[in-house]
Amino acid sequence: MKFSPKALVAVLALGLLCSSPLFAHGGFYRGPGTTKAPRVGGGSSGGPVKGGTPGTPGTPNLRPLSFDDAWYIWWEYNKDGYLYRDRLSASEAAGGGATRSRGPRAALKRSYVEQTVIPLLVQVLKKGSNNRELITAALIALARLKPKDDAVPTIARYLKGNQEFSETAALALGISGSKTALPILLSLATDSADGAAATGRTRVSYRTRSFALYGIGIWCQQHDDNYQKLKILPALLQILGKGSKKRSKNLRQDTEVAALQALRLLAPSSKDTSGELLRKDAAEFLLAYIKNRKKKATLLRSHAVGALGGVLGQNEDPTGKAKGVLLDVLDDRRAQAWVHQSAIMSLGRIGRIDDLALIKRLDLYMRKGKNRHARHLTAIALGRIGSDEARALLLKRLPKAKTQDRTWIALALGVLDDVRRSRLGSKAVDKTIGDSLYQVARKFRARENRAALSIALGIQGYRPAAGLISGWINPSFQTLYNAYFAESLGLLRAKAAQDTIRALVDKSLRQPAVLAKAVLALGQLRDPAVAPFLVDLLRTRTSVLVQASVSQALGNVGGEREADQLVELVGDKNERDVVRGFAAVALGIMGEPGKLPWHYTLSSGINYLAQTETLAGGGMGVLEIL
Repeated sequence: MKFSPKALVAVLALGLLCSSPLFAHGGFYRGPGTTKAPRVGGGSSGGPVKGGTPGTPGTPNLRPLSFDDAWYIWWEYNKDGYLYRDRLSASEAAGGGATRSRGPRAALKRSYVEQTVIPLLVQVLKKGSNNRELITAALIALARLKPKDDAVPTIARYLKGNQEFSETAALALGISGSKTALPILLSLATDSADGAAATGRTRVSYRTRSFALYGIGIWCQQHDDNYQKLKILPALLQILGKGSKKRSKNLRQDTEVAALQALRLLAPSSKDTSGELLRKDAAEFLLAYIKNRKKKATLLRSHAVGALGGVLGQNEDPTGKAKGVLLDVLDDRRAQAWVHQSAIMSLGRIGRIDDLALIKRLDLYMRKGKNRHARHLTAIALGRIGSDEARALLLKRLPKAKTQDRTWIALALGVLDDVRRSRLGSKAVDKTIGDSLYQVARKFRARENRAALSIALGIQGYRPAAGLISGWINPSFQTLYNAYFAESLGLLRAKAAQDTIRALVDKSLRQPAVLAKAVLALGQLRDPAVAPFLVDLLRTRTSVLVQASVSQALGNVGGEREADQLVELVGDKNERDVVRGFAAVALGIMGEPGKLPWHYTLSSGINYLAQTETLAGGGMGVLEIL
């Protein structure tokens, strides 16, 4: 399910609430795109993000920040790697783009999922309905559960439905990870005769093509089969214009951006030489694409620059060719902000810990770069590189930086320590970093700055800060920053803060954004009362915003007892379809077998400001799906 552009903006993170919620796609809007920054007391201030539309009244007590540079937007797109880091290996956590291999994430036994949940969702889909709340939720939930190949036709039949059903089904095929789904996805992405026939139309719509391409990228993250990826790469390059002298008339920027994102997620396996050839061919194409500045729109070039870092990763640029091109991009003062932002993010991905020259160049941009958000992302890039030099540089800059710069440097230090500990397989936090962050946090008075520092300390895992952060929560004062304080305490596993967070939950039933994070924190603290409480909320509350928050939280903290109740709700034809849909969403999250949610590999490290309608920004994009 999703909320439309006129409905909700960022229920979980930003709390910018509006009216008339509508649904789509088995998820809901969680990113920045269509709003302006909120003003205290409601209303909006500042301009919309480029490419977006004006926003709607916000929630009180969220102070105005430059919306396209707010730290909490970065956090919402990248948080899953930290919220679920206990389930990751050291190499996955350090990479910041872990493939979704099967692991100990699911709360439900596989036998329960296969014998109870999957048959129920298949039955719902086979019976059919025009109710989009139920059908789109069931499609995504079924795909998350990784059903056997015989479920693929059940999903694929909805390609012939209305546009919303069609694009949701295309994405679901990719999320399912089924090998029998790949030929269908390729036919949709390339707008072949078979793809058109699968949708029951003469051409595959650009939205369905785009969602199929995102599905291909997500499919690639689940497989190390280079033989299949040797089929995928030429299809992606053809869509992006390789071998063609002019752009296809039937191609939209949405489709090209989706193809670039699929390329970013290709993930060739290094188990044989074909993987190295795949990586080389993809990188060479992207390098030429990026250099062709005059013929490429800013939006496309920014995604190509971002894709390069995803294709290569750390230690996969031995000649330094990719680094050189990215640094040339930063030196180009004519390059637009999106392109600079993507270049910084890619340098953080490919930068080697022994590359002192790169550290110096990034430090120079952090101080004098042309775009403010790119300067702040430079701090995160240094954190991702995680070298001793990057550590020393960030610690040096922390106490002297301007307030907003300091919050980003603090987040970067949290990232850096997490990266370094993951590489070493250590659980011991860097006391110098923790003490430095703690001292900065104590001096802050503004809530948004305190919230940023609380997340930084949570990322790092600096438990001595739990008492300070817990004291910042004021359940009687309705502020969205309470949500981040609670989230940080969950990251810190601060059991002593349970009563404080419970009090916050009791006061937040009309604040879905706070409620979602607070109950998830209680789940991380193993509070036994939280899951039954959530089931009751899902049954009885009529606020769609509350139900959206509850379904996500319940999916993350519920067990088989709650699953039995959710199964009953989904199967109850007398229940409201919206409740049945959100119950399906929760079941999909609970039973998903991967270590991370399906959307993590797509959202993590992406330039979330360079938006298209099928990516994010209007309530109908792939990053806005739960």
